[in-house]
Amino acid sequence: MAEKGETSAARHPATTSGPMIITDSPSPNYNERFFPTTGGRRAISLIILHYTDLPSAAEARALMQDPTHQACAHYLVDTTGAIERLVPDERRAWHAGRSHWAGEDDLNSLSLGIEIQNAGHRGGAPAYPWAQISAVIDLCRDLCQRHGLDGQAILGHSDIAPDRKIDPGEWFPWEKLHTHGLGFWPNPGMADKAEGLALTDDGIRAHLTACGYNPALDLKTLITAFQRHFVPEAFLDGGNAGHADILTRTRLVDAAHHARARGGALAFPRQSA
Repeated sequence: MAEKGETSAARHPATTSGPMIITDSPSPNYNERFFPTTGGRRAISLIILHYTDLPSAAEARALMQDPTHQACAHYLVDTTGAIERLVPDERRAWHAGRSHWAGEDDLNSLSLGIEIQNAGHRGGAPAYPWAQISAVIDLCRDLCQRHGLDGQAILGHSDIAPDRKIDPGEWFPWEKLHTHGLGFWPNPGMADKAEGLALTDDGIRAHLTACGYNPALDLKTLITAFQRHFVPEAFLDGGNAGHADILTRTRLVDAAHHARARGGALAFPRQSA
């Protein structure tokens, strides 16, 4: 393992008892960011959350430091809340892979990646401990402040690559993050429910596209990805995932309206009208 050096930290540690500490565990798996992107963006715009899908942070670190693996996130957060930096923010870490959001395909250039230690679906979907989520919250807040992002600029790997990725999982506490000012969470009303009931498949697809999801993918894949982030209840009953039930439709309508109010797409920086 590379020698580690402590660096500072959080400018607003609202969830931990002391300053956030980040240790360096360098990886060679990065290159230069490409700006402007083909979609025209010129700066870091998103934070992407992943789970490691491995039994331990040590195994995840070793894999991300392996040059033959050719994949790595910028940060790794262990179950204890310990945070490691593997790639400097200004570099293009290889964490997003083949992905798409709101017309952008090079999400590696546009984003910061955070790997959260969790054994994943294959490992029984263990709960994310509060110490770990608290550290993720503090890290995201710090990154948003350093890079001029608002707190909503956070997505999951399953949002940007829904045809091949399912992390950080439907049990990741997105709503809890929202209560701490991070990410978007729907808050629909009766008008949203009425509009949702009337949606055709084409209307559902249009709303998902407005949120930022890849319009080239099949509708069931897109609905499942939206549910994995915004309607985790759909996975409590195996029959609802991928099906646009009324709860999914209602939250989707609210999310799409919110995305359009931002100038197009969830999470990306708000655009002027």
